[in-house]
Amino acid sequence: MTGAVRIGRAEADGGPVSLYPGEFFVVPRGIRHNTTATEETWIALIETTTTQHTGSEQTALTRSIAEQLGSTS
Repeated sequence: MTGAVRIGRAEADGGPVSLYPGEFFVVPRGIRHNTTATEETWIALIETTTTQHTGSEQTALTRSIAEQLGSTS
C-alpha cells in the first residue's frame, strides 16, 4: 500500500477505509476514528479549529489547538 493511509472505524460505522494518492474521505461528525500508515505518508486534514482531535476524551495523546499549531503561548 505505497503512499496509503488507513482510516480505522468501528465495523458498526462502516469499518476501515484505505485511501490512496488523490483520494479523499469525509468522516461524518461524531464518528470515532484513527489514521495509520505503514510508511511516511503526507495527508491534508481539513477541520475547524474547534475540532478536538481526541473528541471529548482526555488521554496522554490529547493536545490543545495551540500545541497542534506549534505555539504554546
